[in-house]
Amino acid sequence: MRTGFKTAITAILLSTSAIWQGAEAQNDALGYFPDRASLHKELWESYAYVTSGEINPNVIDWTIQFASAYGREDLIQDVVARYVSQPCISEDPFDPEKIREAVKAHQVTIINETHHSPDDRQRILDMVPIFAEEGFTYYAAETFQDGVATDGNKTGLDAGFYSTEPFHGRLLRELARLGFEFVPFEARLTDRVDGDRRILREQVQAQNIIDRILKENPEAKILIHVGWAHAFEIPEDEHGMAWMAQRLKEKSGIDPLTISQTFCRAAGDKAVLIRSDSEGGEDKLYATDLAIGAAGWSFTDGRPTWHRRLGFQPVPVPAVLRDDDLPVIVEAMPEGADELTVPDDRLLIAPGESHVLMLPEGTYELFSFTQAGQMRGPVRIEVNSVAK
Repeated sequence: MRTGFKTAITAILLSTSAIWQGAEAQNDALGYFPDRASLHKELWESYAYVTSGEINPNVIDWTIQFASAYGREDLIQDVVARYVSQPCISEDPFDPEKIREAVKAHQVTIINETHHSPDDRQRILDMVPIFAEEGFTYYAAETFQDGVATDGNKTGLDAGFYSTEPFHGRLLRELARLGFEFVPFEARLTDRVDGDRRILREQVQAQNIIDRILKENPEAKILIHVGWAHAFEIPEDEHGMAWMAQRLKEKSGIDPLTISQTFCRAAGDKAVLIRSDSEGGEDKLYATDLAIGAAGWSFTDGRPTWHRRLGFQPVPVPAVLRDDDLPVIVEAMPEGADELTVPDDRLLIAPGESHVLMLPEGTYELFSFTQAGQMRGPVRIEVNSVAK
């Protein structure tokens, strides 16, 4: 991993610092959800904040990031656009096959996401077959609660925090189907720790991966899924700060393949692959080995247009599930799913709004919930693909 471009690195660290303002409180506050009601409570709290008109534009905390968990990226697009605003120079369309050789050459791959962007998670899902075919068997994720490795609920609402979002839920179900072993590594810092909590968090995350995977299986091939700067390979600065990827590299002696999805924004409507200039790339890539530049968001019927490019179909919310006076959370559950299953879509919709559910082909049971917890449903629907 090449380092350099000190000015650019300083700029991105300042940007990341703004995102992490209050990170101590944020990290400690991220809880897990034993049931649907406890999750909905947090969704309503997020909705109240993002519709309050009092958003702090300098901090993307969980209340903003969680808007995607109830299908309302449209409410936060103006706030989040500034955080990945650098335009990509590359016009090389992203295709998972283009990273296969790099994946094959590394024992560990670390890929990041912006926690508010389900499309980042969909791209990781698109890459999963490559990882499986190249012998990766462990999936370590920032989202997981500690019991995910032993409790058996590896893909449900209680598996983790960010994984309650539908596209993250799909990712976990596919990884589980392929037999990946799930490993939590988030640092659980108490109120009484000494030192800089940001530094300690990165140190503990890296050590947890070593202790929970590499000590027992030093040849393990590991996919590590993180947010934002945890994937950065930047040497320790004068304050002692280095991100998890760099800490893991130094502690384990393993040079990971690092992939950023937070480096730049593609000009068109499709993601692009960013290579380092030493490999012919035009973008001045730093901090990671590769990057994927995501396209900016656009919306149709209130939902991100890229859902339609996946073949998902728009489904209007049935009138019987709506309330004349109150917003409701609508969830589309695969037929026969239990209460802890992450739904295939979730939408918070207010009276007078025309937002639609976006669903792949299948049979679903739709439910709606008011903030007071009143449930309506199920309404059973069939979604059929449209022939191209």
